[in-house]
Amino acid sequence: MNNKTVIVTGGSSGIGHSIVGRLAEEGHEVCFTYCSSGRAAHELNRCHPNALPLQVDFLKPASFDAFLNKLTTLPVPDTIINNFGVNHDSLFLNQSLDDFFTTFDQNFRVPVAITKMLLNGMIERRGGNIIYITSVAASHTKIGNSAYGTSKASLERFAKSLALEVARFGIKVNCIAPGFVDTPLLNRYLESSHLDKKTLLKNTPFRKLLIPDDIANIVMSLINGTLNTTGSVISVGNGENIQ
Repeated sequence: MNNKTVIVTGGSSGIGHSIVGRLAEEGHEVCFTYCSSGRAAHELNRCHPNALPLQVDFLKPASFDAFLNKLTTLPVPDTIINNFGVNHDSLFLNQSLDDFFTTFDQNFRVPVAITKMLLNGMIERRGGNIIYITSVAASHTKIGNSAYGTSKASLERFAKSLALEVARFGIKVNCIAPGFVDTPLLNRYLESSHLDKKTLLKNTPFRKLLIPDDIANIVMSLINGTLNTTGSVISVGNGENIQ
């Protein structure tokens, strides 16, 4: 497999950490974002010098704008992996509109803006790979998950439209929609929902959680071409993802 340049958002923990590690181990040049977990990000860089950490706070417009400007100074990536996301479950009745749209903006506006910034370079090069990490929440509705689920569903719909637009330029666009993955984000979800992993496993048909490497494996298959598709939402889970 030829070495590629890859940008990964949210690369210092969970799914993103696993993706960055796999990419770096295989010799790719990786640029990944982090916000507050600087120690984990720089440890990842220490282990993999070809994985460059960039700090950005997507909630702060000035920080996000500086990151977008930084992207213009980097080589056009072969692959963009939009992994960053937040999940602040709350009943819509109890949630302020500011909180609702903050969640939506971070999960939808951020990856769309990054795509927009880098897309022309991919088009000029006539090739590329864009991957969005979405969620089972895009298709499985539950109480208190309106902002997160809506943002991920919107991202999947956007990805499908984009796939149609850029296929003629040799650019593939896909989503990976995991179910329950054993990550810090899942732990925060369990805390906010007053659940524990034992209860979650009991309600998961296969009685098992995904791990970040499961998602990284699919990412690598899309990058190396063993999984050759575009405009797809790849649902992954242990039964909780079955519609």
